[in-house]
Amino acid sequence: MDTVAKAREERASFTDLLPTGLWFGGLLAIARLWLLVAAAPDLTPEEAAIQRWSVLYSFPSLLAEAAVAGVVAGMLLVTAANRRSNGLRLIALVAAVVIATLYLAGLPPAAGARAVPGLDRDVALLGGGIALIAALLAHTGNLVRGALALATAGLVAVALPVAVTRVLADDAPTMTRRLVIADIVASQDSWRILQQREGAPPTPVTLTPIVDQHADVADKPSIRMAPPCAVGFDVPVEAGECVLRASAGADQSVIQRLPPGLAALAIDYSVEVDGAVVWSERVEHARMRLGAWEPEQYAWRHAGGAAGVRLRPGQRVVLRTAFAPDQDLSALDTQRGLDLGFGGVVLERTAQRARTVARPDAPNIVFVVMDTQRADRLGCYGYGRPVSPHVDALAERGVLFEDAYATASWTWPSTASMLTAMLPGEHGVTDAAHCTLSYSLQTLAEALQARGYTTAAFSGNPLIVEQRQFDQGFEHFDGSVPEFRMSDELVPPALDWLRRHAGARFFLYLHLVDPHTPHRPHPDEAARLGLGAPPEAWPERGADGIPVHPESKGYEVTPDVARYMQDEYDASVATGDRWFGAVMDELARLGLTDRTVVCFTADHGEGLLDHGLRGHGNSVFVEEVRVPLIFAGPGLTPGRRVRGPVSNRHIGSTLAAYGGTELGSRDPRHLIDDAPLETAVFGTRRGRVGAEGNLVLHGMCAGEWVLHWRERPLEGGMLAPVDVVRADLGLYDMTADPRQRNNLVAIEEGRARDLLARLQAALNDASQHAPSLVAGVGAGGQQTLQHIGYAGND
Repeated sequence: MDTVAKAREERASFTDLLPTGLWFGGLLAIARLWLLVAAAPDLTPEEAAIQRWSVLYSFPSLLAEAAVAGVVAGMLLVTAANRRSNGLRLIALVAAVVIATLYLAGLPPAAGARAVPGLDRDVALLGGGIALIAALLAHTGNLVRGALALATAGLVAVALPVAVTRVLADDAPTMTRRLVIADIVASQDSWRILQQREGAPPTPVTLTPIVDQHADVADKPSIRMAPPCAVGFDVPVEAGECVLRASAGADQSVIQRLPPGLAALAIDYSVEVDGAVVWSERVEHARMRLGAWEPEQYAWRHAGGAAGVRLRPGQRVVLRTAFAPDQDLSALDTQRGLDLGFGGVVLERTAQRARTVARPDAPNIVFVVMDTQRADRLGCYGYGRPVSPHVDALAERGVLFEDAYATASWTWPSTASMLTAMLPGEHGVTDAAHCTLSYSLQTLAEALQARGYTTAAFSGNPLIVEQRQFDQGFEHFDGSVPEFRMSDELVPPALDWLRRHAGARFFLYLHLVDPHTPHRPHPDEAARLGLGAPPEAWPERGADGIPVHPESKGYEVTPDVARYMQDEYDASVATGDRWFGAVMDELARLGLTDRTVVCFTADHGEGLLDHGLRGHGNSVFVEEVRVPLIFAGPGLTPGRRVRGPVSNRHIGSTLAAYGGTELGSRDPRHLIDDAPLETAVFGTRRGRVGAEGNLVLHGMCAGEWVLHWRERPLEGGMLAPVDVVRADLGLYDMTADPRQRNNLVAIEEGRARDLLARLQAALNDASQHAPSLVAGVGAGGQQTLQHIGYAGND
């Protein structure tokens, strides 16, 4: 072949490239779109709608990637088609099959597209088929190739974008938001007493029919209405059309106190609206039969069933209890009152909100709370053992706060602070008697859900559960088990949820508990860190068998027991880090890392006998209140470290800002953008000093100084004045004494009293804004506290 003819053939080859590449790329795009939309047949209709919508939303970037893949493969095929070597043609065909298969399998994933379970189904076959068709096309005439390329380009460039745009505009999936607009139990001034038994006025309490985690018998904030009793309230005008949720039932104490001659107590419960009875039920509160366990007999009865009772503004509602007629109540001591009535009485309505799709400037949010995680036991905070490679990696690509403090040294108050951006005195969750998150407060999940976030929470701590109303704003809440669930139980369903909802802009809250007792370290992590068999003196209950204050109990902690306790904690920290890494890996696999803000922190630390105390909630020393705090994600400076005290209560307002909204706190702060406040307030109402327990302890970090104050009640319930005795104060220089060993009050008393005045002012200000009523535990909550070792202070 002469030179001119050869050049003409090569020009023809490359002229063929465009139509073949367009055809190949268009077919790849259509196939990838089909795979992404049709994959994962186990999705629910709602999840499938989210998946389909998010895939269509990402179609422009998917098409661009398909064009690149098609042109590359087309170049190989067209070039090989104009060569006489069968070997070259075979190599080109195999290369085209590989390119098509890798693209369809999502390696790497298309920008913005979501890999989902089942995506690899038939990928290899489909990719090979497309490449074979394209190879045949490469051998056809230019006219045929051109016609097919133009037809495919028209379909891909015109018809599909029009269809995608229409679907995005008309078929965006929505979510149902639950809005509690009035908490009747907590708003005691909103209801009127219409009838009451003498000496037993209706009052807010917590009722528990029985203790059983598998039945609808859990604690509920309730109005105790010893019969005959009637309580009325008006539907506020601002409530609009709404639904009454109210559950009728009796506390387990009612059946426990039935006199021998009374086998059951029949009570008529009813709801009236504008004088007409809209719901009623007679309930036989019967003694438990010997050898029988029938929890459904004691379950709450829900007024109006699952639909509730529909109401309009201005209507008058009456809740009523009465003894069923023709009962012999002569043996019943009605003077003591009866703990029965209506629980969970709220007015609510629902609202639809369109879901949104995440972008780097409108990111997803993953909030991980590693329960009981000390800051100084992580590599990124200077710990020498390799316990936290995944958290350390997060710190390398994000912002680490070196002096972050929890608002409390135990779970309930601290977690409530993170979710509301408030001090404990302001949100009111402070102890077992006040532990239910008020509906009057806006939570982080509620604020983000209002912005179109798909929200979910997975809690391994039995204190952070629906019964305590921590589920506010979460479309999915997994936490109703009254025992600790380690990450091997909790993270897999969370990852499954993540895969199913990755197409929507989401807020995922994970409350992991691996560093919390009872420890259950992963065998691989235990082996990696050299955790051997426990010593002979190791308690049968593990670390929980060591008294909170061993010295006050005359318990000797031997060196081998102390060493094993430290090592087991480290192995448990490594276990939590391992599962945290699984979450980060899944975000990366789904292609979400560059559009997700991740916050890693802890609700509190752990004593580990640093000041002679085991556990947490017992003091305000640094090992119990200093926590890790790391943010990473789009727009955050990698490797940045921030010095100076910050409070974990500002996590909520910071994450809300990343979600394009704000919380209703009085002191919103953006931890990344705003300068540190230089102060952090913390405390506990479960404190211990020596043999004394259940003490109220407060603390404040101001710059390099930390103040501790033991609040002592005086006669008549009054609090101690500012002029407290020196023994109630502790002052520590964190620069010279980071482990808080030397109390400097004796030589810095003036500074201590100045900090005390600032601390008391902050506490008093917070308490003035607390909800009017914060419910406490009932029998169910009390049993949970006992089961996990939180009841009493040994």
